[in-house]
Amino acid sequence: MYTHAGSTSNTDNPSTSTTKEDDDERKDHRDDSEHSDDSDHSDDSSRATDDGDNDNGEDISYHDEVFEVMGTCVEKRYQDVLTTVEELMADGKAVPVRVEYDLQNPQDVNAIKAEAHINDRWKIFGCIKKNKLPKLTSAMRQGTITECKFASRPKYKLNVLNSGINGLTCALIITNRFRWDRDDNGYRYNDDLSHL
Repeated sequence: MYTHAGSTSNTDNPSTSTTKEDDDERKDHRDDSEHSDDSDHSDDSSRATDDGDNDNGEDISYHDEVFEVMGTCVEKRYQDVLTTVEELMADGKAVPVRVEYDLQNPQDVNAIKAEAHINDRWKIFGCIKKNKLPKLTSAMRQGTITECKFASRPKYKLNVLNSGINGLTCALIITNRFRWDRDDNGYRYNDDLSHL
């Protein structure tokens, strides 16, 4: 279970990357009165952050990636959960969120569901996009996920994925201790992921 109850992060561009060297270089160009920026845009879909040193004095980097949540408009109960999440976040309240294996999913044995903690219960509101399942499965099995949070408040969209359905959609930011693998656009439902 990978849960985070911290504040949300609104990002205009989820494709960001920061290294300690980038931060040091940026700080050299600013005077002490300016507030430092923690993001630098790049072409990959993850953001690396330097979180200091571990017990051995080695630098630790964490890597964020945006994971779109699919199927949020499939069931009314998913929309009900996202409506509650949106209302709570609009009031400035943190909403814990997690990703878990969805063992009851009839379409894909490897499905990973997204759940929000509301009224003392975990409630599903969708699943992770299939091309990201292999790398998320690998990180979950290795125990390298350190944080999971909403990328922003859920947003209302018209004609979601050209389905003719309108509803709330969202994405998660999931943090990994190691660099994320690439998306697997060749993944098919029920592919064997036992090697991960």
